Amino acid sequence: MLLIYAAAVFATSVHKREVPQEHSHDLILDQVRPLIQKSGTAFAKIDPVFGTLANAAATTAINSNGLKGDDADVACLQQNLADACITGAAGNKNGIIACVQFRALERNTAKIGQASDTCTKQPKSKELAGLKQHQDPAGNGAAQNNKDVEIQVAKVAKSLGFSDQEAVNFAQRTSTFQAAGNDPSGRGNTCD
Repeated sequence: MLLIYAAAVFATSVHKREVPQEHSHDLILDQVRPLIQKSGTAFAKIDPVFGTLANAAATTAINSNGLKGDDADVACLQQNLADACITGAAGNKNGIIACVQFRALERNTAKIGQASDTCTKQPKSKELAGLKQHQDPAGNGAAQNNKDVEIQVAKVAKSLGFSDQEAVNFAQRTSTFQAAGNDPSGRGNTCD
């Protein structure tokens, strides 16, 4: 009986969060994690989830791994991890497309509708050329940006030899979420 009471108290005291959305891309993160780890690059010890989090969390990962110079650019962490991932994929097209999908995932920001910073340096891997991340769907221009990102993912998949249907499926798995409503907490659909 005490256990039931404790569970009820806990359930009513927890702030409502949209955490399941944060885990919707776990399949992609789980695919790229071992590829990044075996890349032998400066990014090999950074969990890919940090590439999808807002600047504060990404900066923590950068600093705790002693990255410097271009490697320490928080706006490029996701792209750098995707480059490391492609290195780790060692030419395997299934691994490469997972790395491309990872690069396309939305990065969190501190505010609803705020666009995440875009990496302005050229990626090392040709498969990532011209590819950006999805943006918060509540932001200005996000709808077109997000369509363009998915089209680019599909084009890369086709260039790797995947069928039209496979390319569409890969692109759709990178999709972002429904725009958050007017959330006074500023958290929206994020847990960062």
